Order: sequence, then C-alpha cells, then structure tokens
Amino acid sequence: MRRVYLGAMVGAMVSLGSAQPALAADPVEPYNQYIVTGTDAELKALGPLGHDLTEGAQAPGRTGIVATPSEADALEAKGFDITPLGGENKRRYAARAADGPLADPTWGYDVFRPLNLKPAPCPTTCAGAVDAQGQPVNLRTFYDTLAAAHPTLVKRVVYGKSLLGQDLIAYKLTTDANTTADGAKPGVMYHGAQHAREWISAEVVRRGYQYFLEHSGDAASGVPEVLASTEVWFIPVVNPDGYDYTFQNRGTRLWRKTLRDNNNDGVLTNADGVDTNRNFSEKWRYDNEGSSSALTAASYRGTEPESESEVKAFHELMARIKPEFYIDYHSYANLVLYPLGWQVETYSGDNPLMESLAGTDRNPAVPTYDPDVGGELYITNGEVTDTMYMQHGILGYTIELDGGSGAPVGGTQVPGSDPPGGFVFQDREADVENVWLKNKNFMLDLAKSARTPDQPSSHIGAKAPDFVTDAFPTSYGAGSQRVEVNARRALGAVTVKWQVNGGAVQSGATSEFDGGERYGESGVYYHHVRGSVTGFKAGDSVKVWFEAGGKSSEPFTFAASSLGRGSQVLVLSAEDYSGVSPNAAPGTGPTYLATYLEALADAGIPADVYDIDASTRNHADLHGVLSHYKAVLWYTGQDDFVRDPGQTVGVAKLFDDQLIAVRDYINEGGKVLVTGQRALQGAWQEYSYNPLGRVPPLPQCPANSTENDPVGQVENCVYVKNDFMQYWMGANQRASVSNPATRTITGLAPFTASFGLTDQSYLPGFTPTSSALPPAQFPSFASSKGTHAISGATTFAGVSTDDTLLWGFGLENVADRAKRKSLVFEAMKHLGVNPYTSTTAPVGGSVAPTLSLTLTPATPLGPFVPGVEQDYTATSKAGVVSSAGDATLTVASPGHLTNGAFSLAEPLRVELSKSAWTGPVSNENVDVAYKQLIKRTDPLRTGTYSKTLTFTLSTTNP
Repeated sequence: MRRVYLGAMVGAMVSLGSAQPALAADPVEPYNQYIVTGTDAELKALGPLGHDLTEGAQAPGRTGIVATPSEADALEAKGFDITPLGGENKRRYAARAADGPLADPTWGYDVFRPLNLKPAPCPTTCAGAVDAQGQPVNLRTFYDTLAAAHPTLVKRVVYGKSLLGQDLIAYKLTTDANTTADGAKPGVMYHGAQHAREWISAEVVRRGYQYFLEHSGDAASGVPEVLASTEVWFIPVVNPDGYDYTFQNRGTRLWRKTLRDNNNDGVLTNADGVDTNRNFSEKWRYDNEGSSSALTAASYRGTEPESESEVKAFHELMARIKPEFYIDYHSYANLVLYPLGWQVETYSGDNPLMESLAGTDRNPAVPTYDPDVGGELYITNGEVTDTMYMQHGILGYTIELDGGSGAPVGGTQVPGSDPPGGFVFQDREADVENVWLKNKNFMLDLAKSARTPDQPSSHIGAKAPDFVTDAFPTSYGAGSQRVEVNARRALGAVTVKWQVNGGAVQSGATSEFDGGERYGESGVYYHHVRGSVTGFKAGDSVKVWFEAGGKSSEPFTFAASSLGRGSQVLVLSAEDYSGVSPNAAPGTGPTYLATYLEALADAGIPADVYDIDASTRNHADLHGVLSHYKAVLWYTGQDDFVRDPGQTVGVAKLFDDQLIAVRDYINEGGKVLVTGQRALQGAWQEYSYNPLGRVPPLPQCPANSTENDPVGQVENCVYVKNDFMQYWMGANQRASVSNPATRTITGLAPFTASFGLTDQSYLPGFTPTSSALPPAQFPSFASSKGTHAISGATTFAGVSTDDTLLWGFGLENVADRAKRKSLVFEAMKHLGVNPYTSTTAPVGGSVAPTLSLTLTPATPLGPFVPGVEQDYTATSKAGVVSSAGDATLTVASPGHLTNGAFSLAEPLRVELSKSAWTGPVSNENVDVAYKQLIKRTDPLRTGTYSKTLTFTLSTTNP
C-alpha cells in the first residue's frame, strides 16, 4: 500500500496547463516547484486537466506541482493556496530554437553530469562520473571508458536516434558480450531519465553499471555468476535531448518531456515536448486522466502511439532482446510499482511473482519504499511497464526514488540554481550514494532471478507461491460451482479436487481464463485456470483445492446456499442497515427489499436475493454469487456511506470489495443496474478504507484528513476511486440538483416512464462519460449516455452503457407501483433480460412407490490382539432410495460377535451417519461404522468371529 513521506516538498510535481504558448520572440517563463493546499476535490481536479499526479509523495490536503509563475498566479486566483518551494524564479529566458544545438552548461555539479554535453568544473570536490585525473566527464564518456576497459564483458549498442539526432545507446554486460547474439541469454534491463529533470535516476543506473563491472571478478558478490549466464543491460538516459536540456540554465532545470516542437513555432516553449512515459502504445489515449491531450500538460501523450523516436526505438530494442525483468527508474516518491497501471486495483496474471519480489509494506525490497501494483491510487496509460508486459510478457518495475532535501550544496548552492527539494536532489555524493545503496540489492535480485524467473532470488527471503486460490464462503450455484486458481505454469496441468460433506474426493479438469472483455490475459509464468465443482445441494459443505506437479494448494470451503434458485436476476441488497450511516443505530432488516421484489414480480421477472447485511456483512463475490446471474440489481436504499458498526469516518473495506467484484462481473459479460440516491457515495467522494479488514478491531481510516495512515499500523489507508462510475457505469461527474421533490424525471428512448420523486433528500445529476471523452477519440466509452432527464437541469438522473445502468434514485422514491414496474421492466430489457414469459403446458408424469436399500461389504475388523485394550473399526456404505415423504433406516440389535459357541465379552456397535429422511431421496450413500471394543483382560479364542446383521429401510408414506 502507499506510504506517505512528508519532507521539504510533499506531492507530485506536475506541469500545469497554461494560456496561449509564447510567440517565437517572446521570452519563456521558467518552471518552479510549488506546494498546493486544498480540499481533496480541488487537488483531484488537477489530474484530469493533464497534471501528472503519479510522482511525488502525495498527501491528503496538499500536493506538489511544477508550474510557471503565471500558472501559479492563475491557480491562486481560482482559490488555490499555492506556495513556492524555496525561492521562486520569475526571470524569463530567451526562447531556444527548437532544432538548434544544445549549449554546454555554464556551471557544474559535484555529482550530476549531462549525457553528451561537456560538464562545467565541479564547484567543490568532484564525485560521480570522473576521468583518471578526477575531472568531470559526461555520462557517455564515463560509460564508454568503462566499456573499453572491459572489452569482453561490454557491448555498446546504438539502438536509434533521438529527435535532435543524438545516439540512443544501450550497454550489454555479459561474458563474450560482443560475440554472442543480443537476447541469446536471459536478460535484465535498467534505465533512467525518461523524465528529463529526474537526475537521481540517471545516477542510480550509472552506479549500477559501475558496480557490475567493478565486481565482475568478485565471486562473493554473485556478479560473475550472473554475467556468465545473463545479459545485464543499461540505458543511461532514455530521453537524451530533454535530459541535456535540463543542464542549459535554471529556466530549463525542471523540464520533463522530449524537445518536440508541438506547435511548430520554431522555438521551445512550455507548450512543447511529449511525455515519453505516456507515448507507448499499450492503452495509449485510453482516457484523459492517465495521460493528457493538452500540449502544456506534463503528461501530454503526443499525436499518436510511439510518435517519439526515443519511445519507438526503445520499444523495438526491448521487443528484440526480450529481457525477463527490467526497472524504469524515476523520482520521486519512494515507491516500487509493478503492472498493471492503466486501471486502479487491476492485477496482472503474474502478480504473485511481481508482488513477492517487490515485498510488502512491512518488508519492502527497497528499504523505506512502498511496494504496490501501479494502479492502486492513480492510473497511467501509454506507459512503458504496461506496454512491455501486456505486449511482450516482460516483467517490469517502476521505482520512484527519493526526493531532494536539505540545504544547498555543491551545484545547488551556486547563485541562480534551484535549491534542493522534490525533483532537485542535493548535489552531495554521500546522499546520492545512499540512494544507490538502498536500491542495489533489488537491482541484483532481478539479475539473479532472470535464469529462473518464476522461482526468483530475493534478498528479503520472499518466495513466489505455487498457487493463489480465489476463495469464497458461499455458493449460489444449483449443484454446480465455478472455481479458480492462479497457478505457476511450470507445474503443468491443474486438477481441481473437492469433497462434499467430507465424502469421497472428486476430481475435475481446468482450463485457462482469457481475462474477460477488458482485463489482461493470464500471465507469463502464472495462469488463471478454472474448473467446475458439482454434485452438491443446498446445505452441503464443499471443500475445494487444486493440484498440479505433485503439489497442492491450500483448501477452502464454501457452503451451498438454498437462496440460489436459478433465476436470471439477482437483487443485491446493500442497505447497510447493520451499519450506522445514516442510521442512528444498526437496524434488524432491510426496509426496501420488498419494494424491489414486488416491482420485479409485477414485471414477470423472478429474482434471487443476496442481502449483504444478512450475510454477516460479506460482499457478493464474483465466483460464488454473481457469476450465476445474467443481471444484477444493486440497490442501496437510504445508505450514505458503507461503514462497519462503530465506524464514523471513511468507508468499510466491504464497500471496495463489493465494487471491485461487480466490476469483475461486468468484465465477464455481466449486466448491472445500480440504484439509490447516494449510491456508491464513498467512491464518488473517494473516501479511504483500512485494507487489512474491518473496523473495529482495526483502526479507522480518516476521511479528508491531513493524515493517511491508521494509528499504529504500517499499512496505509487506500482510497476508493471513482473510476468505476466513470468508465464502467458511464457517469463522468455527479453534482447535486436542488429541490428534488419539484423535479420530474423523464425516461429517454427506449425508456418511457415519467415520474416525480418522494422522500428523496438528495438528487444527483450525472454527466455521461462520453460528453467528457468524445467517442471519436475515446471509443471505449462511446456507449455512455443519459437515460432519464431531470426537468430544469442539463444533467441526468440516470445514465447507461451497453452493460450497465446507474440511477440517482431508488424504486422506494417512486410512489406509483405501475411506474416502478415500468422502470424495472425497461431496465432489465436494456440489460438483456427481455422479458420473462410464463406459460403452462400439459406435461406430467408419475413415480411408482420405490424403496430400495443396498449395502457394500464391510472391511475386516481384526486381527484382534490379546492383552491389549483397543477399539477395532470397520466400514461399509448403505445406498438409500425412497420416493416416499419420509424414510427411516435401522439396524437390528447387533449382539455379540461369535466364534462357534464362544462370544466376545463386549457387544458389537453399529453407527449410521444418517438414519432419517423427511423427503424423497435417490442414491444417497450412508456411512456405516462397525466398532468392537476388546479390553485388556477379555479372553480371546483362536478363529474367526462373525455376526449377521439386519438393516431395514421403512416408511409410513406411499
């Protein structure tokens, strides 16, 4: 989970959209770092405007930005509280020709170096990249010099040209590097400075390159073994033009993107440059939150996928060599992120492996860093790790390194330079070296794991599991239930095993799940497989586990519910009556469930019910419950926020669990209607929850607070995101509509009902997602539209997609029963339940009276041992068939086992696992246990003992 670090600078550094770009002759404003303080809603509004919120240590109530002074003034005029980090630079700089050569820097740094430009002298003591005389050299010279010193270990690969014609260079380290084909061995790649201003990332990569070569003969380090079997690749700087541009003057120090002249005015201004890490092809332009179409935006994605030569060439290199792992180094936020990042809370098929290597909050692979899936709290699209993983099966990590802090030192104390903080890391060798040392072991882990990626090497002792089972407590299946496990592919074919009520073990085959309509497919080293468990009935307990390659998963047990009756529609009752929001005290049952069942019955639509509160506040999961239905009607009644009993702020983890389960259900073709005046309120307001479970006993998570960690807990709170409503339910925004009682709601074709609302205190007005994301550019959301207009308003009380409906009202707020019937009938028709019909037919049959009992031979009891007290047992099975309304199985008094005229002292005991039935039964097996006690002093006669027993199956009904 995300851990928040607060220091001199807190938050993401973003480039704010500005007014019109400067003319060719206009001077250009510099970028500065600022702290913005405001409400959650104000700060969250920055992301969809094109500001990159993926970097920097975010904290509730404040975030960091990179902006020009005029952009900061414009924000302040809108009510934002904005403060410069350090001194604000307001000097304007002459615009540079877009295609002109870059000038060598006029002042130097003790540690940091340009890639191809000539560095200026060190202000104090040189460190970092130096020549034999200890003088500063650029990074290219440093890499080339070390390569020349190790001709058999290093191959210099020019893999393309930058926009300005600079060589794009990678270095392959392995034994016989120049005589073996690229990609012939397992590989690992490290690269830095995709974003030009992130100098610390280039330094970490440089130090890794130096470490591998300096330890190439050091067996204790493990490097020689790695170089003998593995290709270790380094790219010093992915974005060379932009990186060298940051060394021009203080006005360019915080430049992020490439040097693309976006508006073709011949000069570089704040309207230029493309974010390389939004220009990759996977999910490019999926939306405007994970990347931006605004030229001035920090996350501007470019005009088309991989329009930037730096991106296209890198992709082609990776596709050619296909390393097993790689790290994309960035700054700053102290994070270890892994795919997927295009959607929140979406996990790749290889998540068990990625997660084990990255570590946990309590035991992270990089000390003080927070490991997590990329899309936990924000989304990106057109990004490198998703592209490499989803298109080539290459497992990558994004590491957000430490931010700058402290007093000016080295090059950061030169007059006119930016002070340390945020993206400007202090120019102190000891501090830079410390960042490298924190990251060294994880870098080595990936190199050592490339040969056996599904059984990785980890310095924190993490192990990738063989199985990750998708367990659930309840099944609504009528005798058949789908089950799923994510299993290591190397184990081979996976078999599902199960037992019903502790009976005989049964087996079934599995097949691979394809990922559904929108999610990614199974992994490279793992795969999701599914099988079917059958032969159970309501009331049964079913134990399930999986086997493959001689190994078994941990088992789980589900209870077969009698509430799953095979209807096409499920009513998901989520009134939260056992919670306290808005209830003053927990209630005893649902208030509005009968209203929904009545409307469905009136429409001729039978439905099953899952009442979350009655199910011990467990959500309706994908496999056990939702997968059995064609459509789900999820209603929330008067509920405001889903909170555990005793919880007063934030939301319950239950809320997020249910939201993600419904999203998973839609991904697999399910249809959903969500209804209620404050439906999904916690997600609209993006409240947080404790990821470890229920409150209490776990501590609460704050809502709209300056703190983001539960008291006494390492794992931080997680925010429920509004993406589900925007991208799955079709509602991009929601705003309050005044005077709900005076409004008329009118259905838009094909919806017909027109009605008023009663007892509705809040009426949300929805804006369809397609109005914010035009279908021509964003086809994934083209089906979003309004379904129910509000009189006197431009927003909608209902919106839809092809698979979903979202209503800002509930049936309980519609007084007319006929209107409720019409509403639910048209909703189910839209969702494909169109309609139910009831007919009768003269089809019948008869069953003759049947009473049948079969008995399998018993296993032997003996041999009996004289002088030893012991209870001997034997078993058999009785098969029962009865068409009667009741039946009873009995056994005559067993008496004593005999051997001729001699009898055992203790009587034989017979126990039946079941002896009575209240309805018809067919081929039910009853376990029969025979027990014989032999005491220590009981006399025994040589020979065989036996007894004939009489079993009787009887009934009082025909």
